Amino acid sequence: MRYIKVFNRRSGPPRPLYLTRPPGTPVTLFVTLEGIDGTGKTTLAKSLADRLQDRGYDVVRTKEPTDCWLGEAVRRAVDEDEDPRIQALLFLADRSLHQEKIEEWLSLGRVVLCDRYHDSTLAYQTVALEGKVDRPREWLERASAFLSLEPDLTLLLLLDPAEGLARIATRARSPFERAAFLTKVQRAYEEMAVPPRFVKLDATLPPEELAEAAERSVLQRLQA
Repeated sequence: MRYIKVFNRRSGPPRPLYLTRPPGTPVTLFVTLEGIDGTGKTTLAKSLADRLQDRGYDVVRTKEPTDCWLGEAVRRAVDEDEDPRIQALLFLADRSLHQEKIEEWLSLGRVVLCDRYHDSTLAYQTVALEGKVDRPREWLERASAFLSLEPDLTLLLLLDPAEGLARIATRARSPFERAAFLTKVQRAYEEMAVPPRFVKLDATLPPEELAEAAERSVLQRLQA
C-alpha cells in the first residue's frame, strides 16, 4: 500500500538557522492543511515540507484520500457521484488505515504534514449529507468516534469559492466543485475553526508569503 511521499531536502542555499532543531533532538508534530478546492493546500504542503527539512526536521508529507486501495475507492465514489453516505463511510475507512501510519510516523519523532484530514470530512460531507440523514454533523461524529487522533495544528486556507474554482478551471471537476456547495463547505470550516488548534491563513497571499506565514505557525508549535 502507498500512503506517503517522503521528500529529501531541496537544493539551494540554506535557510536562516533561527528556530532550527538542535541536532539529535526528537520532535513530533501532526499538522493538517484544510480548505476548499483551489486554495493551494498541496502547493503549500510541499513548500512547508521543504522549509522544515531545511531546518533539520524529519518531515513526512501525506494526504487524504490516500494512495491505497481505499483511497482509490473514495476517489471513484466521488467521481461517480455515489450516495453521500457511501462516500462518507469510505472516507472514514481510508482514514482508519491512514491513522495507523500517522501514529507510526509520530512515534518515530517525525513532523507529519497531512493535506486534508478529519475536518475536511466534517466540512464537505456535512454539506453533502444534507437531506440524506438527520443532523449530518452529528451522524458523522458518531460514525467517526473510533478515530481519535487529533492534529496538533490545523492550517485553514480561506479563499472566495469563485476564485478557487477559477484557479482549477483547467482540470476535470468533481461533483464537489460547485460555487454554492463550496460556499457552504467554507462556512462549515469557519464554524469549526476554533483556536488554538486552528490558524486561519489568507490563500490570496503570494505563495512565498503564504508559506512563510504557515512556517511561522508551525515553528511556534515546534518550539513551544
